[in-house]
Amino acid sequence: MISAGNISWLYLSFGIIASGLLSLFSYKIRLIEEKSELLYLSFGFYRNFLKIYFENFFSAITLIIALALRREPFKPVIHVVNFDEKYHLNLALFATTINMTTGLFCIAIRDDEIFIHAAEEDYFTRFDLQKLVKQLRHVNDDNLV
Repeated sequence: MISAGNISWLYLSFGIIASGLLSLFSYKIRLIEEKSELLYLSFGFYRNFLKIYFENFFSAITLIIALALRREPFKPVIHVVNFDEKYHLNLALFATTINMTTGLFCIAIRDDEIFIHAAEEDYFTRFDLQKLVKQLRHVNDDNLV
């Protein structure tokens, strides 16, 4: 698709259209069981994850450098966050968003508890759970699902 610095817009548009049609047909013939899996066709879904990616890009590079050059060891911690089900969020999207945040990793989800591994306490204290919940409410802003 990219050759000699040029983007083939024809191939790019064909790929997007083909992916969309394949997803819709898969849902119609019940290869996709849950309607929430159609969220991958939503522009809000990609906008959300691109925003998270760019917000965390430089802090992730800083973490990699710190892992390589730091003399004292990291002190990882595991936090248990009680999650109220009144938010009605897709837990798979929630866990993926936590995993894309620098220094954090969602290791388990049980009932109303989420277990989050942090490389150090500072990474967890910088994490804003309320902001994340607000962002995930707008992932389906085009009401596709």
